Parts: sequence; C-alpha cells; structure tokens
Amino acid sequence: MADAGTAFAAPRFPLLRRLSITSLLAMIATAALLIFLYRSDQFAEHEEIAAQENEKTAIHLIHLLDDRFDAFVTATKGLDAQALRANPGINLFDATLDTVREHHVLKLKIFNLAGAAIFSTVKEEIGEPGKHPALLAKALRGETLHKLEFRKTFLSPVGELHDRYVAQTYMPLTHAGKRIGVIEIYADATPIIERIHAKTIQLALAVFGVFAALYAALFFSVRRADLDIADDTRRSIESEARLRATINSALDGVVGIDATGKLIEFNPAAEVIFGWQKEEVIGLQMAELLIPEHHRNDHQNGLARYLQTGESRILNRCIKITALRRDGTEFPIELSIMSIREGGHVIFVAFIRDITERKQVEDVLRESEAKLHAILNSAPVGIWLVGADKRYRFVNKTFCDAVGVAESRFLATTHLPDLLEPDIAANCLKSDQECLARETPYLSHETLPFVDGKQHLLEITKTKLRDSAGAVTGIIGVAIDITGRKQAEEDLHTLAFYDPLTQLPNRRLLIDRLKQVLVANARNKRQGALLFIDLDNFKSLNDTQGHDTGDLLLIEAAARLRACVRQGDTAARLGGDEFIVLIEDLDADEATAAAQTEAVGEKIRSALGQAYLLNGHEYHSTASIGATLLRGDIKTADEMLRRADAGLYQAKAGGRNTLRFFDPALQALVMARVAMENDLRSAVAGQEQFLLHYQPQVDSSGRMIGSEALVRWQHPERGMVSPAKFIPLAEETGLILPLGHWVLTTACQQLATWATRPEMAHLTVAVNVSAKQFSLPNFVEEVLALVDYFGVNPANLKLEITESMLLDNVDNIIVKMTALKARGINFSLDDFGTGYSSLSYLKRLPLYQLKIDQSFVRDVLIDPNDAAIAKTIVTLSQSMGLAVIAEGVETEGQRDFLAQQGCHNYQGYFFSRPLPIEQFDAFASSMRSTDGARLM
Repeated sequence: MADAGTAFAAPRFPLLRRLSITSLLAMIATAALLIFLYRSDQFAEHEEIAAQENEKTAIHLIHLLDDRFDAFVTATKGLDAQALRANPGINLFDATLDTVREHHVLKLKIFNLAGAAIFSTVKEEIGEPGKHPALLAKALRGETLHKLEFRKTFLSPVGELHDRYVAQTYMPLTHAGKRIGVIEIYADATPIIERIHAKTIQLALAVFGVFAALYAALFFSVRRADLDIADDTRRSIESEARLRATINSALDGVVGIDATGKLIEFNPAAEVIFGWQKEEVIGLQMAELLIPEHHRNDHQNGLARYLQTGESRILNRCIKITALRRDGTEFPIELSIMSIREGGHVIFVAFIRDITERKQVEDVLRESEAKLHAILNSAPVGIWLVGADKRYRFVNKTFCDAVGVAESRFLATTHLPDLLEPDIAANCLKSDQECLARETPYLSHETLPFVDGKQHLLEITKTKLRDSAGAVTGIIGVAIDITGRKQAEEDLHTLAFYDPLTQLPNRRLLIDRLKQVLVANARNKRQGALLFIDLDNFKSLNDTQGHDTGDLLLIEAAARLRACVRQGDTAARLGGDEFIVLIEDLDADEATAAAQTEAVGEKIRSALGQAYLLNGHEYHSTASIGATLLRGDIKTADEMLRRADAGLYQAKAGGRNTLRFFDPALQALVMARVAMENDLRSAVAGQEQFLLHYQPQVDSSGRMIGSEALVRWQHPERGMVSPAKFIPLAEETGLILPLGHWVLTTACQQLATWATRPEMAHLTVAVNVSAKQFSLPNFVEEVLALVDYFGVNPANLKLEITESMLLDNVDNIIVKMTALKARGINFSLDDFGTGYSSLSYLKRLPLYQLKIDQSFVRDVLIDPNDAAIAKTIVTLSQSMGLAVIAEGVETEGQRDFLAQQGCHNYQGYFFSRPLPIEQFDAFASSMRSTDGARLM
C-alpha cells in the first residue's frame, strides 16, 4: 500500500528530461507543436494525478465505511427521491464522509444498482440519475473510470460554481462479495488547468515574442511546472502520511498483501498480535508466516478464485478463524478482508482482532453454564425460567420428569394449556401476573398431577428477573414438593387433636373450640349449647363381649353422631363411652335456643338408639344426654362441661335414655314450649281456633282504602295467644305453611264477600307471606288458584313480604313475584329499612308499595334519626314510582309529620286497632257516614 501511494505521487513526465540545448534550433521550427505537446502532456499528467487522488480517496472511504455503505444502501431500497432526501441517516453519513474528505474534493455521490443517486453531498441531486450513464454502467459492471471535463456551472454543497474543470471518478462498491453500487467523486482540477493555460500562454508568448530567449523561457517555464508537480507530490505524500498514521494507530492489526500473496503492509498492532516486526515480513508470503497449515490451501484457492473470477466467500464480512503466531502457536482471531484496485493491480487489506481472551471467557461461560445446567437438573426441586415474551427458556429435568412433559415441548410453546390441564395452566398464568405486579417474590401453593398418577402439593416461589437497566426480563420459578411434609403435618395434627379410634375431635380440640365459641357468643350476643352424651350400659358390653366389640360400638356411634350434627357444629369423643356435641349459632332467644338444642339432642338420642350390628350380632343400646346452653354467665370451658355433665347425671337419674337440661327452670321452659307446639299442631289441624282480624288502612282524606289481615289464635284454655309467641313457633316447626294457606284462603273469601257490596268492593286486603310459603315450588299456582276460585279482583289482593326474605335466592323470588304481578296481584315490602335489603335488589323487585316500619314511626317526632329515615323512605318511594304507607301511626302529630313528608296512607291505633270482621264492617260503615271527618 505504501509503495502504491508513492508510485502515483511521483512525476512521470518531467519536461526538463526531454529538453536539451541541442533542441533549441529545432524548437523554432516546431514551437507550435511543442506548445501543443506541452499542454497535452500537462493535461494528461494532471488528469491522471487527479484520477489517482480520487481513487485513493474512494479506497480510503471504502476502507473506513465498508459496513456503513452496505447498511446505507440497504436502508434506502424502495425509497423515492423525497424520502431519500428526508432520510435522517443521510446527515449522519454525510458527517462521516466529511471527516475524510480531501480539500480538493468538490462533491461525493453514491449510486445504487439502478443508477440512481441515493446519496450526494448536494441533497437536491439525491434520487436523480447520473449525468454520464455510460460511465456509470461500466462502473456498475466492475470498472473504475475517470473523466475530466469543463463545466460552465457546477452544483456543489456551497452552491453553484462557475467555469470549473472537474475530475470525476467512478468506482464500484462491493460488500460480502456482491456489488452494491458506485461511488462517484468530483475533484476540482481548475487551479491546475488554469496554471496549465497560463503556462501555455506564457510559453507561446515567449516563443513567438522573444524567439531569441525561447530556450530560457521554456526552461524556466518547465522548471516552474516541475516545482508545481513536486508540490502536488508533497501533498500526496502528506496524505499518505496521514493514512499511514491512521493505520499505525489502529487498535486492530492491519495486514496488506498483493495479488501474489506477499505482505506489503504490517501495522504495529499486527506486530503485537503476531510477534513479527514489519521489516521482517514485508515481501514474504503471508500464508507461510501467519496462516496455520490446515488453512493454507483454502487461502490460496480463495485468492486464485478471486483473481480469476472476482468471486469471494470471505471479503467484506467478519469471520472467526485461527491464525499463527511467530512462536508457532495457533490462536483465534476475528477477521475482515477488503480488496482495493490501484490501476490494474489488486491489493488486499485484512483487519485482524485477537479474540483469545474473549474466547477464553466464552469457554468459561459455556463451562459455567454447563455446570449450572447440571446442578439445576440434578436439584430435587422443580426450576424453570420464563422470558418476558412468556416463552420458556429453561425447565429442569426434575420438573419435566415429575409432570411428564419433555423439556423440548416446554421450550417450543407459549401456550400452557397445550402442556398442562386448562385450569392448572390458568392458575400458572395468573400467578405469573401476580409475580409481575409485586416487587417481592410471590409464594403460592398449587396441586399438580404427577406421572405417578397422584396429586402433589407444590410450594411455588416466583421471582422477577431484571437486566442491568432494571427492565423485567422474565420470571424464575422454584417448585418444592411438600406433599409428604403436608401429610406428615396432617398426621401430627390428627394425632394431637383427634381420637385415633373414632377420628372425632379429642378433648384438646374440643376445649379449644369451646373457648372460641365463648368469645364469639359474648361478642355477637348469640347462643350455643353443649350436649354431654353417655352410652348406657357400655361397661356391660365390654365385660361380656370384649373391648374389640366395644370399640366397634364406639366407632358406629361416632359415625351416627357425625350424621346428626350440622356443618360447623362439633362432635367429639371425651373418653371411654362419653361424647360431646357442641352446637353453635342458636337463636338469641333463650327459649328458642333451648328448643333447638332439644331437637338436636332428641335426633341424636334416636339415632344412637337404633340397633347395631356388631360382629354379625344385633345389639341394642341407648344414650343419656345432658344439655346446657352456653349463656353469657358461663366464663370457662370447664364450667360448660360441668353443667353438661350435671345435666347428664339428671338424665341417668331420670331412668336413662333421656335428655335433661342442667337448669331446672330452663327445662320447664322447654317443656312449656313443647306443650305449646303440640297445641299449635292440633289447632292447625282443626283450624277452628284461628280467626282473622283486619286493621284498617286509610288515606290523608280519612277514606278507608283497605286493610291488613292479621291472624289470631283463640286457645280454649290459654285464651288469646299473642302472634309474637305462636308465629315464630309456626315458622320453626313448618306449621306456618298450612296456617299461611288458611290465612290466604280466608282473606280471598273475604274479598269475594266485599266484592258483592259496592261500598266495600274497592277495599284491598294485605296478607303477610312467610319465606317458607314463598319458597314452595307451587306457591304461584296456589295463589292464582285461590284468586280464580273465589273470583276476586287480583288488584285488591296485596301480598306483604319482609326484607329478610331477600337474603336467600332473590332471583327465584323475583321470578315468582313477576309471575303474580303479571296477573295484577300487588306486593308491599313490609318492615322496610330494618337492615336486610339491598337497593340493587330493590330496583329489580316488581313492588307496588313500601311500608314504613312502626319502629321508625313510633319516635318520628322526638328522634331526628327516625325522622330522617322516614323522610328518606318516602323520597325513595317517590323517586322509584312506588306507593308508600306507614304502620304504627298512633298520634295525630305522627300522621301530620308523615303527611308533610309526602306519605298519605296510614295504618295504626290512631285510626283503629285490628278488628274482627263484624266490628271492621261496622267501623267501615261509621267512616262512610262521617265521611272521614272524625279522623281528620
């Protein structure tokens, strides 16, 4: 490379060598010819110099920007002129070219294979075809061409230049062995040409003006020209020096060879890499010094193939190969080779980087990765890595073997349902999202089926992975099979808290639950109960049949106990043949709670009294049961057990096979309730003891608009029994169903009677319907059958439901209400505002009326809260288009307050108590005669 640069910088046609004193007389005759020859010679010489400088600049650019040419040409494919000029990469490319542009270069262009300018230092020409298509076509075929021409106008980056001699060079661009375009360089040859013109004129004047001094003038003129050439040569040498400095300062080794394979360039970095000094290797065959023997044939064949056909497999791309040091050691390098044509010669420049250390690091990393994979695959836990794209990057052998899915299948898909069951896959994806949403590791427990056919419980920890910039790159998961540990924990728990024979809770667990119930009951004001159960004559069975038979009886008794108690209650074995049943969440009313306890106790006593089949023999046993309520005055679990034990003592003293409460007074209360239940059953069966009272409902004008039917129980011995006593009992025992049917039938019959009397035909009857009635599958058919049977106007029948009914199966209630509403039957929501209903349900219910509960009406004049609630109910009714009525109106002030708020329908003692039908008819007649004036 240095020799080539020096060669084209040296003068080739020095005129002083052609002239001599003896030619002076001949020049007189041939002056004109000499002047012409001089001018032509200068033109040819400087044209060639300019061409070589252009070519050298092009080679320099190709060397520095080889990769960028290809990237730039590729990036401009398919772009039109406007898009090319707007391409932001042009400015960057232009700035790069500017750093290596010589002062004599006017303009640079790059043409693509189609002959269009994809880059120019004059952006207006980007996208335009070349001015010399023939030269451009030859350059595209691989030739380097030059042209010197005169331009009257020349467009440059600084604007239009006039009267310029422009030296143009077209040099093909290649990358990776393929031709990608042409680079065109415009050099300003005007100063040189102008000097040639001036010198020619001077020569002509000297020859024809002063013939005598022709030789002297010619001598000095030629001498001057030689000095100019020397100056140009000096500049070329300086440019060569700059290039040399660049090569010598390069961090990578730069090695140049000629077409024969001899070294012509060897920079300091190459000296360090290979261990040879430049002066030792220049002129020697590179293959014998730097290329390992097993690569030499490939090198020589590739060199010959390129020189013959221009085909290359390694030019203009980066490859990894091995090289040879001076000491004979072979080492890895990264190699890029480019070819440069100078005139008719080809030289090759190789850029070499020693990657020994990098290769060692890569080998260490690969070894470390192999060790890590081995460790992870042998770990007794499942480990996997998921990338940010949800694709699995690694799954260890333990996990793959456990779930029966090959690692290749994990790595080949991002769709987990293809590998795992859909619900398991959904849980995995959900836990991934949970992990990504938090900064700390996410811990979860999943159950997965393993290849052994069993369900295994896994403790899974998922942690986000981040790169050095903090961006999330994936999730690493670790799964530990805790099935055995969980089973061991459960076994320990069972041994500690459960009876090994019956599998019922033992005394320790029972005491713990008793303490919890005590605390909960004190906080929630609820009742609970404790049943102390002892198997009668169990000792005799053990003594006569043996302990094995006794154990069988205990096991069967425990199974029967479990079947008798509700979910949430506790059946436990205290020891021997003693069992405990803990009943929770009983009614707050003590009498009701006692009745519920007795019902459970009798159910247990009956179940334990059934025959047992033990070892093929039938055995009969009974049980004595002591009961106590868990009331607020009981402070400790031991006290509860003592009271239940005292009740058991009373049961055994009473003849066994019975149930006794600890408290004699409570026992009497239970017996009284049982007696009332028996009387209620008799009354419902006969129905003669029940009657309906009707409480008038009036509007703000004092006109009666209807009534509410209220059932009464006229007991032959107890007298009139309050509904507050027998209605809850009827609800609990299920007797509310026949009683409710009787009330509905009687009310419809009364409507039919009023329909025959014009003055009473407009009256409505409101009938309370219990939740159990409403839940009957045929409730709608039952109501419609009564309406049709008695022929009553459905609009006059108003069914009152309570908010508590909406707690369960509200959708089914809405369906039934809608069916009855479609026949014209209206609904009133009783006790509204007492705390159960949701406004979202209220919007869906086909209601006609809201009823303000008497608990709000009672203190509406003295309690601002009750007044606000009443006002809110009225406002809510108006906004939803519902009627509103207030019950429990007992004073004129209450009536007037409600009227001011917009409530104009009332019911209460201020107007009338509930009346038997005869008194109700008389009351209605009196209201018509006074036209309501008395009430208003």
